Amino acid sequence: MMISGFIGLGYGPFMKAATYQMDEGVKQGDMEATSIFCIGINQANKCIHDSLKEKGGIILSGADDTYILGPPEIVFHKIFQHRHSRFMYPRYICIHAISGIITSETSDLGSGSEDTFRLWNSRVNLTSMVFTNIASSSDCVLMLSNLHTGTNYVDVTLYNSAGSACTSTYALNYET
Repeated sequence: MMISGFIGLGYGPFMKAATYQMDEGVKQGDMEATSIFCIGINQANKCIHDSLKEKGGIILSGADDTYILGPPEIVFHKIFQHRHSRFMYPRYICIHAISGIITSETSDLGSGSEDTFRLWNSRVNLTSMVFTNIASSSDCVLMLSNLHTGTNYVDVTLYNSAGSACTSTYALNYET
């Protein structure tokens, strides 16, 4: 479907009309767009809510308006986390436990391919040590190729070094 849209940071005569291809989703303003957006952002809102609740904060959302309330030293980071959660990392997990098992969504990781996801966890900081090992992978050889900690998150990248694709999900143990 071709949609005519506006691009640019200008206003009035400085705005430029452009045509772009819409491959996924729905057109902004369509009746179903708000419902789909609310369903999509719900997991990020729950994650922020759970971690704010421990520190006396709260998140309030109505359609595409979101308010994060609490102590500034917590809220500013949560705004960054909320803004970058689902949108930059569609493979997004929110767990606030010290340890656990994560089972992959993917069951077709190709040979030589990587699987990357972000684990949001309020117990993790820049100097945290996070331990991981592959709990199960029946038909592929997975290697941890990258583990990067940040404030309240861990980015995890696994690599399939087998000569063939994985044909089942895998499980990953983690401990913070």
